[in-house]
Parts: sequence; structure tokens; C-alpha cells
Amino acid sequence: MKIKIAYLLLVHKDPGQVNLFIRQILDYGDADIYIHVDAKNQKIAGRLMKDDRVKVFSRYDVRWGSFEIVQAGIFLMDEALRNGGNYSHIYFGSGQDLLVRKGLYEYLRDRPEKTFIRISGIVKDSGRAAARYRIAWPEWLMIRNDYHIYRFIRIIMQILCACHMNPRPALKKMKHPVTIYEGRTWFLCPAKVGCAGVCAAVRSGRGRHKPADFKLRDPEQDCTVCKKGTVWARQGHSNRHESQRAGSL
Repeated sequence: MKIKIAYLLLVHKDPGQVNLFIRQILDYGDADIYIHVDAKNQKIAGRLMKDDRVKVFSRYDVRWGSFEIVQAGIFLMDEALRNGGNYSHIYFGSGQDLLVRKGLYEYLRDRPEKTFIRISGIVKDSGRAAARYRIAWPEWLMIRNDYHIYRFIRIIMQILCACHMNPRPALKKMKHPVTIYEGRTWFLCPAKVGCAGVCAAVRSGRGRHKPADFKLRDPEQDCTVCKKGTVWARQGHSNRHESQRAGSL
């Protein structure tokens, strides 16, 4: 099986480091790169490496903890699938990543049906993690800074919610019960899994095209999650690679 990867990257800073990652990807294997630059930092787009295999967009104001992260991801996946690059896999990650060792293409060739995503566990309504969807979070409170007073306010709100004292109950309720898993945003999956995700987004009104626009050979096929094998690490952890936990999509 020929491995060709569509890399979908969310970028918001450090264009020099992003360019290093881009060069690593293009020098390593058959790939195209789709980059979404945070609309608040559009000037970064002009400083990114120019190459026919690199497509750069800036559409959403991607705030930490916001749904725009999901929207930007769906947008990039949509672009990759419409581009018709005949991809075997889709990688969704941060521009702050770096390739720390080779072997990814060979690993995927031996496991073409595996999806790699880190799942911590099931979110229970009685736990703090459930506050993410049970609380109507004000936008001004969503600031990513470990030492900002807003972070401690969020923690207090989470604890109150877990103790059945929700300070700002979410008004919108899910029509049907669903099982919610907690884990990482980033993943690596077969292209047909990404295609199914875009089709689902289209049906829910999040995408821009009709499900028929995407050719999916086997949309009902189950995908398993491999426990190990990623060869990527976040910047600052270049001497090790993370192991993935098994979970369900």
C-alpha cells in the first residue's frame, strides 16, 4: 500500500518553527500540507514556506477551548478531501509539532486500517470534565494561562458543577444521550475515516458540501485504535515519543 498523508495543521505562532516542521514533512515522505492560521495572527501566513504542496488558509478566530478548533479542523479536512490528492491517511495536529524520528510511513504501511488517537476515558456527568458541556462558559473566561485568575475561576466552576451546584447551566440540551470520551484533539487516521467525519459534518450543517461529493468505499467499517506507534512529539519533548491509549471513536 502506498502511503500518502494529508497533514492538517493549526498554527498560531512561531512561523520559524512551523517552517522547520514543514521542511521535515516534505523531505520525509509523500505528503501535502494544509495549514489554518489563527485569524488573530494572519501576518504569520506570509512568513510560512512557499511550496506547491503547502496550502495556507486563515478563516477562523481560533480561541483556546473554543468550537472554532473543531471548525478549523473540519475546514482543513474538507479542503484536503476536495483536493483529490488520493491520500491514504490524514494527520491533524499542531504547528508546534516536530518530527523526532523516522519510521511513520513504514509503520502505517503495516497497519493501514488503524486510527491513532489518545483517549483518557469516558466523561461522566458526575465528574469535573462534564463541566465542559454542562456549563455555559462565557467567552471572556476562556483564556489559556496557567497563572491567570480566570483559570482558577474555571476550576472553581468545575468543582461546583461536579457537586451539583452548576453556576451557569447550559441552556441547550442534547436531544439523544451520547457517550462522550475525553482525550487529545490530535489524531492520525485512514483517509476514509476522515471522509466519514466530513460527511457527518455536512449532514449536521457544519460542512460546505453534500455527502455525495466524497467517495467512500466502506463508510461503515470499524476502526481500531492502536496502543503504540506514534513518532511525533510536542516541541520540548524531542527525546521521547508518546504512546497512545486505546479507545473507541
